[in-house]
Amino acid sequence: MFKQPTDGLELWELEEWGPDEWAEQAAAEIAFAKAMNVQYVPEYNNLHGSVVGYRVRRAPGGLVLVPLDNDEDIFVAVRVEIIKGQACVLGWLYGSEGKLPQFDQNSHWSIRPEALHDVEELPGKKRLRGMPPYALATRSPAPPQPSMQSHKSPPRDTHKTLKT
Repeated sequence: MFKQPTDGLELWELEEWGPDEWAEQAAAEIAFAKAMNVQYVPEYNNLHGSVVGYRVRRAPGGLVLVPLDNDEDIFVAVRVEIIKGQACVLGWLYGSEGKLPQFDQNSHWSIRPEALHDVEELPGKKRLRGMPPYALATRSPAPPQPSMQSHKSPPRDTHKTLKT
């Protein structure tokens, strides 16, 4: 059987996203913006999940990178549970930090949440304070609530709030 090359595919092409995955991606972007307290409205043509300069990704099983992802970009992983109406910012890393042999899955890299940097150490976070604060732009259903709970500790009922 001939295996199709995957080096030129975007993440959504590799994973063959449908409407549910796109909804999770939009919810991840909104949750990250809310956690960082910056204004953000998802755009239909913003396929790369760029939120105030960070590459936000839905991360149901961890952060996934593909060969087309830029090594210098900062990728933020957000676990979204649409049915529960919850989201958790898992952490971040530079593209180059995720494209290592220990994360290689042949056509992509899969980075476990415990291998990510803590969101409290997110580069450039201080510059976000000068941006307009988070506000819902429309009267749509509330996006999932972000959690700043560390992914490295066992789950708790309370959520750590972001210090700004």
